[in-house]
Amino acid sequence: MAFVRLILLLLIPLAVIYASLLAWLCARRRDRLEEDFNPAASPTERRAFVQAGVRAYAARIRGRLAAVVFGIPIFGLIGYVLVTNGI
Repeated sequence: MAFVRLILLLLIPLAVIYASLLAWLCARRRDRLEEDFNPAASPTERRAFVQAGVRAYAARIRGRLAAVVFGIPIFGLIGYVLVTNGI
């Protein structure tokens, strides 16, 4: 039971790290899209282009980021406990 509590307590900081990384990665992508956009186009077109690009990027990266941020520490901890206990 203590191990389950440890995992649940570990999820809180991991969720904060996940949200922070996702926000940072999307902000970087937004900056790149704004640089790549045609400066002669209207601001409405620019906003739509950037918003669509960030949405597509966020949808693509969410699964991989969750696997890295949540999966590696949790499975590492499970592996450590199993190896330490000799199971």
